[in-house]
Amino acid sequence: MSTYAVINSDTNICDNIIALDKDAVWQPPAGHYIVNVDEGQGGIFCHYDPVTQVWTAPPSITASFNPSPIFLGQYTTLTWESQYAASVTVNGASADLNGSQAFTPEKIGKFSVIVTATNVAGSASQTATVNVVATQAELVG
Repeated sequence: MSTYAVINSDTNICDNIIALDKDAVWQPPAGHYIVNVDEGQGGIFCHYDPVTQVWTAPPSITASFNPSPIFLGQYTTLTWESQYAASVTVNGASADLNGSQAFTPEKIGKFSVIVTATNVAGSASQTATVNVVATQAELVG
């Protein structure tokens, strides 16, 4: 017997949980797909709120710098987008769920920022990195 989450294709939120025999063949309803929860398939570990009877998918986050690389003294903009997040932090400081922020790194080398999205189902983090160089030759090399 395996446990499957029935996920709405539009929202990626669990609508139901079903148990199937190992060899059973079952098609989800239109607009849905299933994920094997026993195997942690696809990283889906939903949270069920018994009060509201709502399943919540875990959040996801993407983040990147542009431009990248940059010269020392230039600024670069971090842009991030979250899905299903209740809150987002940039290097531990509260931030909008989707947004951007300018940075002017003060040292040559790699400059990194950690962006984290959180909700009742868990959290997801991504590290965005920009290379800070002193000369044009370093950009090419």
